[in-house]
Amino acid sequence: MVLQVLLDGETRVRQELNSLVSNYAGLTPEKRAERLPSGQSRSLNRIGWAITSLATAGAVERPARGLYRITEVGRQLAAKWGDGPFREADLAGLPMWDAYQAKLEERRASRDEVRDSSASVSDDQDPMETIQDNVEKINDVVATELLARLQDSTPEFFEKAVLDLLTAMGYGGKERRMVHTGRSGDGGIDGIIPQDPLGVQNVYIQAKRYADTNSVGRPDVQGFLGAITGRGVDRGVF
Repeated sequence: MVLQVLLDGETRVRQELNSLVSNYAGLTPEKRAERLPSGQSRSLNRIGWAITSLATAGAVERPARGLYRITEVGRQLAAKWGDGPFREADLAGLPMWDAYQAKLEERRASRDEVRDSSASVSDDQDPMETIQDNVEKINDVVATELLARLQDSTPEFFEKAVLDLLTAMGYGGKERRMVHTGRSGDGGIDGIIPQDPLGVQNVYIQAKRYADTNSVGRPDVQGFLGAITGRGVDRGVF
């Protein structure tokens, strides 16, 4: 139903999209008032998951934060399924969805390698083990989607995200001081984080966004080392 609502080609904000889908589905006031145990609206939760899956499959795109519009892939799906419901399993075969599932499975396999075999899901699990397993599955989904969105973001957004992460880890003190310097001709320095109030000790940052199949090479690290050495400093984060 999300795709049917977006078929007019308009770009919708999330709140408007939620309302349009609810109206299209003919949800009664009673249905709209239903809540999950967490307190969240049941209908908005389902719409949210549908939007996320469709965006992951490339059927819906996000031209900007909180904005959504249909893609050609979405139009093809809408023509195929019409008003009829379809499940995530029906997205199989779409390149973006298959790539996402492959990454998700790779992450799960990597996690399972370090888990004790007795921690796998079974009828013998106690409630806390079941909760932990479900939390890990959700974390896998969030991490995979976050990585994909970071890789699709602009260089500036990615650099600022790295700086935000480092300050959240404790760099820059309680004030979380940082300066984003990334731009053309930045000399290989994307950000500076002062480690003291006077800015005498600075940590220089370089953020590089690699594809999953690439790894950090010696020339990139040596280039960064040259950039910070040229500034007369002895510390940095690559």
